[in-house]
Amino acid sequence: MAVGWILDKVPELPITNFSQDWQNGMALGTLVDGLAPGLCPDWESWDEVQQVDNARVAMQQADKWLGDIAPEKIIDPREDEQSIMTYLSMFPKAQLKPGAPCRVFGYAGLSDMTCYSIK
Repeated sequence: MAVGWILDKVPELPITNFSQDWQNGMALGTLVDGLAPGLCPDWESWDEVQQVDNARVAMQQADKWLGDIAPEKIIDPREDEQSIMTYLSMFPKAQLKPGAPCRVFGYAGLSDMTCYSIK
């Protein structure tokens, strides 16, 4: 798995543990928004205590626009690091679906462009 790829998509958060650092759902929101800006634009304002809700929002957006799994698994403290990494390894292969509510950065005037390439 491309751990470096994942870490590159979440520069706002210090990810050092692929189990605990994903439990509040915020890293997942950051990853989804990093893949397609605009899918989880408010992840920074999420309440860390609302772990399942945070993960659910990120996973629903990923499932709807990228195609993915259940939020309870990613935030479960009993889930082993290998399982989390296996799930996260699907993100580099994700394909953004047409019509996703993405924001474009640095491309003023390109109204037909909705998102940059995930890869």
